[in-house]
Amino acid sequence: MFTLILALLSQGVPSIPSILSDTGQHADDVMLQQADKIDIQWFKMEMRVGPNYMEKREGILGMSWAHFFTMSFLVRFFFGALIAYH
Repeated sequence: MFTLILALLSQGVPSIPSILSDTGQHADDVMLQQADKIDIQWFKMEMRVGPNYMEKREGILGMSWAHFFTMSFLVRFFFGALIAYH
């Protein structure tokens, strides 16, 4: 845990008391969230992921429209088959 804190502080993460006063979360949760962000940034830089391949939020509930319509059809089909069975 100590090495994680040192790594985060060297990356420009604010001090631990300021993190806790801003968010009100537990220190471990905040540090893990910051570490995940740094890991994702590092991965994108190392793999040279271009901005055109970044995840885009569109549709409803974070799903694409095609996925949403397919899932809604499957749910409706399931309930229709259940009603027809009974």
